[in-house]
Amino acid sequence: MNDTDLMRVLQKAVTHTVPLPKAHPDRKSQCPTIARIWKVAADGKWQDSDHSSHCGYCQKSLAGAWKEEPPSLITLLRYVASPETFENRRAMEIYVNHTGDARAKLAARLVATRHQGTALEEWLAAIVGFFV
Repeated sequence: MNDTDLMRVLQKAVTHTVPLPKAHPDRKSQCPTIARIWKVAADGKWQDSDHSSHCGYCQKSLAGAWKEEPPSLITLLRYVASPETFENRRAMEIYVNHTGDARAKLAARLVATRHQGTALEEWLAAIVGFFV
């Protein structure tokens, strides 16, 4: 290939427009940016929890971010303490079901035994049983 051929190829490349990728079909205009979702993954708090805690796209994105950087111990404890009101409950459920994070699986097991109305002794047995 000589310089003239190279110039023709480059000119075609410059004049050819490449379509921009479309947004994810589940993403809504209220959804935060991916950078914001990663920040939430690090600190565990949404600024707009009314939308994000009920949005499937936001919850799936947060679970995906946690796959790269697991939730903090504080986030897991907040989930265990009050799973019904935990704003990222769906994301945590997705995360627990799709990763091998032992801390998250333990948190989910604690939540499950708590919902069964078990006594403290049974909670402790679940914890010990998890590691045995």
